[in-house]
Amino acid sequence: MHLIMHDKEGMEAGIDEYLTKPLNAATLSTGESIMEQKFIKGKLNEILADDISLLLKALKYSDILVLEYFATEKVMEAVVVPEVMNDYIEKVTSLRDDFFENIVKLAGLNETDAKILEQTLEHMKKGEKEATCTLRMNTTGQYSWYRLRMLPVFNSDGELVRILGTAVNVDEYKNVQSLVSNEHIELTSMDEHVLRMSCFNVTRDTVISSYTKYDVSETASKGYSDWIYKEAIEIEPLLISQKPETLAYMLSTAELIVDRDKRREFIKLTNHFGMLKMFHAGVKEKTFEHARYINGEIRWISTRMVLIKEPDSGDLLVFFYTRDINDRKIDEEVVRLVLEEGADIVALVEPKVNRISFKFVHKYVHDTIPEFENGKALDYTESLIDGCGAFFTEHNREFYRKAMSLDTIIKELEEKNIYSNTYVIVLKNGDVRCKQVRFKYIDKEKRYLLFIQNDVTVTYRKEQTHMMELTESVKKAEDAILAKTQFISRISHDIRTPIGAIKNLTEFAKDDVDDKEKLLKDIEQIETSNKYLLSLINDTLDISKADSGKIRFNPEAYPHSEYTEMVKNTLEPLCNEKHLKCIIDNPSRPEITGTIFIDKVRLNQIILNLVSNAVKYTPEGGTITYRSLTRKIGRDRIRFGCEITDTGIGMSQEFQKHMFDEFDQEYNNPYRDKTTTGTGLGLAIVKRMIDLMGGTIEVESEIGKGTKITLYIEVFNADTMDNGKKAELHNEEGKFEEKIGGKILLVEDNDINIRIVKRMLKRFEIEHDVATDGLQGLELFKKSNVNEYDLILMDIQMPVMDGYEATKQIRASGRSDAATVPIIAMTADAFEEARKKAFECGVSGYITKPINMMELNKTIRKLKAQSA
Repeated sequence: MHLIMHDKEGMEAGIDEYLTKPLNAATLSTGESIMEQKFIKGKLNEILADDISLLLKALKYSDILVLEYFATEKVMEAVVVPEVMNDYIEKVTSLRDDFFENIVKLAGLNETDAKILEQTLEHMKKGEKEATCTLRMNTTGQYSWYRLRMLPVFNSDGELVRILGTAVNVDEYKNVQSLVSNEHIELTSMDEHVLRMSCFNVTRDTVISSYTKYDVSETASKGYSDWIYKEAIEIEPLLISQKPETLAYMLSTAELIVDRDKRREFIKLTNHFGMLKMFHAGVKEKTFEHARYINGEIRWISTRMVLIKEPDSGDLLVFFYTRDINDRKIDEEVVRLVLEEGADIVALVEPKVNRISFKFVHKYVHDTIPEFENGKALDYTESLIDGCGAFFTEHNREFYRKAMSLDTIIKELEEKNIYSNTYVIVLKNGDVRCKQVRFKYIDKEKRYLLFIQNDVTVTYRKEQTHMMELTESVKKAEDAILAKTQFISRISHDIRTPIGAIKNLTEFAKDDVDDKEKLLKDIEQIETSNKYLLSLINDTLDISKADSGKIRFNPEAYPHSEYTEMVKNTLEPLCNEKHLKCIIDNPSRPEITGTIFIDKVRLNQIILNLVSNAVKYTPEGGTITYRSLTRKIGRDRIRFGCEITDTGIGMSQEFQKHMFDEFDQEYNNPYRDKTTTGTGLGLAIVKRMIDLMGGTIEVESEIGKGTKITLYIEVFNADTMDNGKKAELHNEEGKFEEKIGGKILLVEDNDINIRIVKRMLKRFEIEHDVATDGLQGLELFKKSNVNEYDLILMDIQMPVMDGYEATKQIRASGRSDAATVPIIAMTADAFEEARKKAFECGVSGYITKPINMMELNKTIRKLKAQSA
């Protein structure tokens, strides 16, 4: 490195001139001597040399290159060289006559930069006092921008003697300058999606330029609303000092933003104080998306901000680019819906121009109709016709065309937000699928309809199954209602018949009172009619109890021999009366059958129903066979079983499917005697009893050829059970402790029922007061002492006030015992609806009439214990 200071001699000469100038009054007065002057001269030279050395050392570590060019010798010398350029400068300063050509080569100057350097040197030769130029040079192995500044030195004849030059790296400046230039260029080149571009000087708070496709400038010139200004000052109080011109641009734009949070964010980012903060925080670029009113229409907008510091002035510039991204946002929404809903087709429909633009098309649709593909726009009506022809049978094409026509869709959307339709299509492979289409406007101007088609086959099939089940349930309910109506009609007829007979026979008996033989015959017929009437009533009550789960079983030891004797004593007289052959096979043997533990009454009822039916539907001369199938299984179990066979009229296969339904009888059996009567409840009762006991019943029958019924019930063997086990299994209904005690309020309007219940309460040693309607019962309760009544027996159907209302008013009376006193509903209504209503009104227990004394005892005991 060469460090040559040619001006040092000149500076020393100046000092000598100062020190050797003539003495004057001033110098004489100081008493300076020649010796002192020489001393001062030496000191000044030392100081000057130190300062220059320090300056050169500082420049050495900068990025400034100082050169000196001697024009006559065509030699360049380096005065100050940065460390990184040492090797390069040694090559440059070794050049002589071919200096210009070689420096162009060594600096790697392109043709343009070489021409600039040449022109600058020529200007120096022609007498320019100073010249600058900016060139790209390769001084460190890569190209960098340098700004050259040159100062010429001329002799007394005006000839160029030398040039003193500096070279400064300006890469950063050129980069920033390039950015600013590029942004200015982009400002003047608006593509179809750019709505507005503008540039502001943030530092000076001025508008540099603005280009727009819509009338924002006019909006800005008109000003902005008071509310947006107040909102902006709330967000950034310093806005009060921002210039009106720039403030108008920002606020007039912010006022158009639909969403409040987005609007406030926009104001925070785009006010000049906010942009200065953002730039100093290191943020040079920001993109902001929002929905904004454009010419009265809401559209999605993207605003991009670019912050750049201008290289010459140092001012902060901001460039705004506002683009319309509405189509992109719609496409994004379409894709989101496709992903969320698993759509087959998603498209935009433009009703005003009859166009459909497909955004997503499933492969099976495209394979069938190749014209339907992603990104393609087609005529809507023609597409509808193509779709009908490809996927619909001729039978339903016209219906679909009408349902999917734009006229139908628009009309439907006038009344509701969304129009949907469901239809069935047939694919190429014959697969039948169910599709749902939906249409909905996505803009306030109603220019676009979003069309989505989904596959809902699974849901459709489930709904169809549910509808079939519902239809079947409705049919069953209707059949049940019809059957019950028919039953009421039949039971009414059947009840009236024996009642009528009893009435007539009673009159006959009065007439025959003097004829003992006729009188006895009348009484026997009255008794027969009475038994039939009781049978009807008992069957009706039994089926009602079975349906409501109120049948109670009272198991006890029932020797099989005793059971067989019951069968014999029942079946033989019935067969003899009708002239039928009776066979009882496989009689009881204790070692095989054991002793069954079962409800004797209910078992007898089951068998009586089955054998009487067999007799009833077997014509004279036929045969009834009873065969025992009972066997012990294991040590303590018995499988009770029997088989009842007849040679009667039999049953059709169709009737056998519902033969155990209540009220059912096969009236259209050709072999049935038309005079045969019955309630149609016997088999229904049998089936419910057997099910409750955990047994099975099987039927084999053929119309005109008889019937075989096989019955099995698994029970305990009483022979292997101790008394404790028998007591445990014995239903508590059979035994109860009569004495209860306490006091009860009885609310009942029927005199006979009052007498019956009072007699039962007397056996239970319970005191009682009686009210004959609900209102009277309510008043008695209110007048009584607190907790005077342990319990209230409440009839439901009463005059003045019924039991439901009386119960509700007692509970609401406000007394301390009103909510806790047990209330037992007593009613002849055994249906579940009545029971449910009673409990909703506040009853604690529920018993049906005719009142069973054991059940009443048990219920009173239970409720008294709970309330104690």
